[in-house]
Amino acid sequence: MIQTEVEFVEMYEDQPLFGDVDRLLRGAGFQFHTFEGFGKRCFKPLVANNDLNRGLRQILWSDAVYVRDFMEFESVQEDKPLKLVLMLHDLFHSCDLCLYILTEIDRRAATDHVQRYREAFADSTPV
Repeated sequence: MIQTEVEFVEMYEDQPLFGDVDRLLRGAGFQFHTFEGFGKRCFKPLVANNDLNRGLRQILWSDAVYVRDFMEFESVQEDKPLKLVLMLHDLFHSCDLCLYILTEIDRRAATDHVQRYREAFADSTPV
């Protein structure tokens, strides 16, 4: 899994933007999963609520989260998907992708991870 800052608007000369980073990581076998937070700023000369750092609509940057291509789990060692599930759940609350991965693990190894995941988080997580 990779979490990296990406920019949507060039703030530094010749810097790579989100599309460039996305192309590079997809080419390396990663799949985009989600964004974590967004950095916004107002267009000058507007200042919102006397706060130079407050943004309105213009999104400048975010953290992008990528995982190994989840459509290609056949080539992944068996313990790595379980570790990925732990990180995705604890760091990003990505219950949907966790269930997808656990379903694939259960299919391949005849385990009951999906049922145990649902039971463990039934009261606190929308799975």
